[in-house]
Amino acid sequence: MTTNFALPKNEWYPCAVAPILNPSPESKSAKRILDAAVQICVESGEASLRIADVMERAGVQAPMIYRHFGDREGLVQSAQLARGLSVMNEVLVEFAEAIALATDTDSVRGCVVMLMEGIGGADQIGIRRGRIEVLGAAITRPDLLEQLRANRTRIFELLLVAVTRVQANGFVRSDLDAAVFVEWAMGASMGLGSLEQVSNLPQIREAWMTMQLQCVNALLFGDQIGVSPQLQG
Repeated sequence: MTTNFALPKNEWYPCAVAPILNPSPESKSAKRILDAAVQICVESGEASLRIADVMERAGVQAPMIYRHFGDREGLVQSAQLARGLSVMNEVLVEFAEAIALATDTDSVRGCVVMLMEGIGGADQIGIRRGRIEVLGAAITRPDLLEQLRANRTRIFELLLVAVTRVQANGFVRSDLDAAVFVEWAMGASMGLGSLEQVSNLPQIREAWMTMQLQCVNALLFGDQIGVSPQLQG
């Protein structure tokens, strides 16, 4: 007797293939797939990502996903990497480009304010949370973590060149260790996202912004650090 087995509609049963990290696909179909996967990760987390849902949102069939991302894990990692590249790069690259054009100390101060507003703005809460989620997703995935590290190194080098230039022009403190400052600033930019998830302190964003700006101005320009009014009394 012959038995016919029918696969459920819109379900994908992949063969044993390696995940393919593809955070910047060139084909339009692959971009739709990646966009759909990113949207799902943002809306409800990577655990909720189902191939059938991606197929429906992107308007593609399973072989197209297999071709560009290998399997579900490749698609998840590509989506998380795409999120990481976009949320980590935009503000810091914009700051590096702006500060490279600075003509005096006041214009550097303006760039610092722009940076603080970019990473600490009230409308950036989702982006800050996204950075935490992407880093968490990479902790147990060596390939994804290595890609994030490589991207961070590129941004670090870009920022270091910009800060070193304004230091050479006398716009910031001559005794500043530019490399350590850049590392500190990049690490501090992750801090607010973490605090917003766990802190019970009212107005933590405003308090963080005030104190962080004071610290940056002290490091770059030698300003005296005061007490944040949001943390008094």
